[in-house]
Amino acid sequence: MRILQINTVCGYGSTGRIAVDIALEAENRGHECYIAYGHGTTTYHRAYQIGTYVERKSHNVLSRLTGRQALYSVRGTKLFIRWIKDLQPDVIHLHNIHGHYLNMEILFEFLKRYDHPVIWTFHDCWPFTGHCAYFDFVSCSKWKEHCNRCPNLKAYPPSLVDSTFQMFSKKKSLFTGLNNMIIVTPSFWLSHKVKESFLSGYETIVINNGIDTNIFKPVPTDELRMNLGLEQKIVLLGVSSEGFIGRKGLNYFVELSKRLGSEYKLILIGADRADRKSLSSDVIAVERTDNINQLVQYYSLADVFINPTLEDNYPTVNLEALSCGTPVLTFDTGGSPESLEKNTGIVISKNDLPELLNAVNSMNSVFKKNFSAICREKAVMNFSKSVFVDKYMQLYKRYN
Repeated sequence: MRILQINTVCGYGSTGRIAVDIALEAENRGHECYIAYGHGTTTYHRAYQIGTYVERKSHNVLSRLTGRQALYSVRGTKLFIRWIKDLQPDVIHLHNIHGHYLNMEILFEFLKRYDHPVIWTFHDCWPFTGHCAYFDFVSCSKWKEHCNRCPNLKAYPPSLVDSTFQMFSKKKSLFTGLNNMIIVTPSFWLSHKVKESFLSGYETIVINNGIDTNIFKPVPTDELRMNLGLEQKIVLLGVSSEGFIGRKGLNYFVELSKRLGSEYKLILIGADRADRKSLSSDVIAVERTDNINQLVQYYSLADVFINPTLEDNYPTVNLEALSCGTPVLTFDTGGSPESLEKNTGIVISKNDLPELLNAVNSMNSVFKKNFSAICREKAVMNFSKSVFVDKYMQLYKRYN
């Protein structure tokens, strides 16, 4: 079977790694795989980059100015469609098609004519809203009827103009009416949202994200702990690929740093310049890193991984922490609690700072000592790359 995946990136970031993991495993099972992507570079051997750097930059600017997302990159998308026609894939597997690299109108008009199986993995809510990838942070439910007068224009993907009414209509027209499409969501939370949207007519399957548990595993951290001067400290860790301001809960980390005792030390990986302005000097703020070995070191070092996310789908960082033997503390937000169970972490009420403080104090370093092995076992059994890829292979078999 010839399988084509389409995503914003290839080989890095959570969605980029997922696409490559699926492709490599499918190849091991005798399939021929390709990945088309928009941004960055990749080492994957059968990759096609859509459009040019200038076209993608122009797309970004125009989308911000007009609020019209995924409606530029005309030339690059037409060339891409020509390439698909030559390739003749048996299955087209979509991931993120937003990100200023692809014209969704040209793509979906082609998909309806091509009439081959389409699998679309939703990594956020963008496909059924008029603008945003998430809406919980602003408590908006307009997407259930028809988006308009958006309260969230500054959120990703940011826009200066409110075109949400028109964009909602455009998406509804384009994304409905495919004869052979299945939607995959990483969380039950997102699956429920899809069923409340204009895409409710499609079959929806839940396949949890997975990680490489052979890479994300407990490693010795004595040297790192000594270098950071943390020999007698209870280490709390937060990780984000997009900074912590807003939906990633920076305010809660700030409050923790103020209210917890001196026996605690907070480390934030992925803190940008704006984040650091709000953090005290006691917090160890580390810039975003794509060095996985470094991430594994910090996950293994931490006594508790804290994820006070205010809107999310199925955060991979929770899985990575558990796989390194570190328990997770998270808000009851989106699909974030779905990766936890008794003895692997604590789920607390969203926005409840006193409950967050109590949970940190109750977990401390003892929780990890008692339950680290259980965290690791759960990750290997449920979130390993082989588990989630095997579910995609079963899905592909329906078309073989």
